[in-house]
Amino acid sequence: MKMHILGAKLLKGNKDGNPWDMSAVLVVTKIETFQNEKVTAGGHGFEVTEMPLDSSCIEQFKNISFPSTVDLDIGQRARMGKFESYVIGVVPPVQAVKSA
Repeated sequence: MKMHILGAKLLKGNKDGNPWDMSAVLVVTKIETFQNEKVTAGGHGFEVTEMPLDSSCIEQFKNISFPSTVDLDIGQRARMGKFESYVIGVVPPVQAVKSA
């Protein structure tokens, strides 16, 4: 899925012996307008949305010049009783440049 991205961040830790991972890709998305009984939201233009990232693929973002439009590989995973989309890489994978 081609998306305009601003960056990718690694955020991992351990609390009370339980590992957690909140790594994300920062994606530019259009501001959505919606309304219900309790709230009205809207606007014009774009905003930043954090899309969950499989932290094992963080190195694929290392040599991207941000901001950039890339083709993200999106997977599905079960989380808290629901399926969520998350980034599992860049298509094709961006290779790290080895220095001589």
